[in-house]
Amino acid sequence: MSIAYRVRYPQYKRHVGPPELYSVIGRHQFELLQLCGLCPNHSLLDVGCGSLRAGKLLIPYLQPGNYFGIEPNRDVLREGIRHNVDQATLEEQRPTFSYDTEFNLGVFGRQFDFLLAHSIFTHASQQQIRKCFIEARKVMSPTSVFLANYNKADTDTDYTGTEWVYPAHVAYTFAGISALAEEAGLRCLELNSEHPAGASWTLTCDPKYSAQLKEAISGAGLLS
Repeated sequence: MSIAYRVRYPQYKRHVGPPELYSVIGRHQFELLQLCGLCPNHSLLDVGCGSLRAGKLLIPYLQPGNYFGIEPNRDVLREGIRHNVDQATLEEQRPTFSYDTEFNLGVFGRQFDFLLAHSIFTHASQQQIRKCFIEARKVMSPTSVFLANYNKADTDTDYTGTEWVYPAHVAYTFAGISALAEEAGLRCLELNSEHPAGASWTLTCDPKYSAQLKEAISGAGLLS
């Protein structure tokens, strides 16, 4: 890796995916959340917030105290804060962070209107995704929504390994992701949204809210 490449794409950008798409993917997440109904008064949990690729847009957008991020890699998050969020914004917007490593989404002791998990299911085992959904269900209200991306498998086979895979990726079928969500009492909606890096999106909610959610986002052209 050349010095010029490292200067142009520092580690905090390279760690979270294609560095040349860093800002594009962050903007994509932000805009997709808005299409799904995110407003400034909503609370949001960013699962695996990384170096705040999306957080740099979400933190100033949401009302003070409404952004929460979980990121196990302390160095990546610290660099993200240093490069993406100025001190005045930190003091005014009061984001809250955790370095939890085990998908303990209840670490903040509250519920959230929106949850986002970007580049989590693309590396996670079924057991890890299962726990993420179970934990998500605990911090979701009847009208909360959980937006997550995953790599869609080319065949009908889901990743069956037991380990987190990084920097390589793993793939799942929509049926496989849906089954894991259903175990936690949630329902998945397949979204028709083109991810800059080719991943697919699923929107998860309480089964009783799915019909209303479909109606709410139908005009955005997001449903497959």
